[in-house]
Amino acid sequence: MLLQVKTTYEYDDQLLTIELMGQLSSVTVNQFNQVITGNKLTSVRFVVLELRELDYISSAGFRSIFQLTKLMQSRGGEVTVANRQPQVKKVFEIIQALPSMQFFADDEEMDAYLAKVQKELHTLNQRSSHEAI
Repeated sequence: MLLQVKTTYEYDDQLLTIELMGQLSSVTVNQFNQVITGNKLTSVRFVVLELRELDYISSAGFRSIFQLTKLMQSRGGEVTVANRQPQVKKVFEIIQALPSMQFFADDEEMDAYLAKVQKELHTLNQRSSHEAI
């Protein structure tokens, strides 16, 4: 599945909820970037990233989320991330640990590692779901 993006503006366009479904990768990141660089974003103070249906995120996707966070902070706004699947949550944990230990040669190597981790966690999560039924 590629990426589907659904946006909802509320409270006089001060709150933006962005639902991401599918995969946020180097192939799909431009679709997300179009949303976060749009003219309507200038009035937004709070962004909620709803990731319940996001199955995969690459370093390119994470980089765009980080850029959105920096942009919102520079304007006194906030970004909140909600409902991460276990494999996506793990990527956030890995990336947060990286500034002090940069051990990837390039984005391609990091993406390969993140893809492997997410695939393993997704498989484990599916097994757990099936066992619970």
